[in-house]
Amino acid sequence: MPDPVGRGAGLGNELIVWAKSIIAGHVLDAKALHPAWGANARGYHRFFGTSVLDFVAYRMLKKFMPTLCFNEAAYYAHGGGDYGRALREFAAANGLDRRSHFLLLIEGLWGGMDMLSHARLPLLAHLLAARNTTRNLYAIDAVIPGDKLRVAMHVRRGDFSAPQSGAAVRGKFNVALPMDWYLAVMRNLVGHFGNRVHFLIVSDATKEELAPFYNISDHVTTTKDQQMTDISDMLALTFSDFILCSVSSFSLWAVFFSAARYGWYEPHLEPLGDVGAIWGDEPLQRVKGSPTRLAADLYARTADADETWKFRGVPIGDDGICPEDLLADLEGRFAIKQRGSDLIRYGVAPMRRR
Repeated sequence: MPDPVGRGAGLGNELIVWAKSIIAGHVLDAKALHPAWGANARGYHRFFGTSVLDFVAYRMLKKFMPTLCFNEAAYYAHGGGDYGRALREFAAANGLDRRSHFLLLIEGLWGGMDMLSHARLPLLAHLLAARNTTRNLYAIDAVIPGDKLRVAMHVRRGDFSAPQSGAAVRGKFNVALPMDWYLAVMRNLVGHFGNRVHFLIVSDATKEELAPFYNISDHVTTTKDQQMTDISDMLALTFSDFILCSVSSFSLWAVFFSAARYGWYEPHLEPLGDVGAIWGDEPLQRVKGSPTRLAADLYARTADADETWKFRGVPIGDDGICPEDLLADLEGRFAIKQRGSDLIRYGVAPMRRR
């Protein structure tokens, strides 16, 4: 059970603890509970049809059930690394297989996204089942032609701090990125693809703030007129051909659920030699043997790294210029979206020559 004490965070943070709970449920063959949505002031209980008093029931469970807590200290004490493996070690040490009933509290935003990979599809299923989600996604699909390249842009404003650019953004989250950056990327893509690209703008900005996007392309859709879009906006980003991210957990989750390549504001990255990393300034990622350090060191040792590596996350600078390999990749993505080349949509494909 996600610990209801001190909760009430944004959707991205709530999903971190929910994903850990899902993994724990599968590993321990136990019932995995959702976050206490009733304790969240943002009203997420409306999306999942849960009681506004679920947090009361959760606190009663803590009071009367035999309770253990799997936190960051327990994770590292049992080997760290894969979350499920460390949890199995914890369960064996505490004899959970011999208990008829127990409550395991899951807490903390620590650990990053990589350890949550096995929860990806189960969690995605929960989100797709949320109220209004599929209705909104259907409406988006209905207005964006299926044979166009879909580029989704997360233009976050609202509760973020004032827009910053360049080195002022490095390593900071919850900072609005310069609108000129999004527009520059858009101009670059329109210059290359013309009317073959359609833009989906997911944003809490006003219609006036979004007006410049319509001046660049006639093929722009936003979700501004939809209702209850917290989850459908995230998944609209996910189910796109290319995602241009904000520096937020919301964008991180959209990318986590997706298989698409994505663009990241380059000045936000922490330089590590010739490469950059989102969490490159974190002490744990600077030490020898950390995932980020291992990746940076491997890149440095790889001959002709730029030719042999392919990067899913693409740093894009203030000029908005997309690298040639990304444009070529998106050209390929556009090509396979055409109905005539898709066998299951009455298309054709060349037969093997004998």
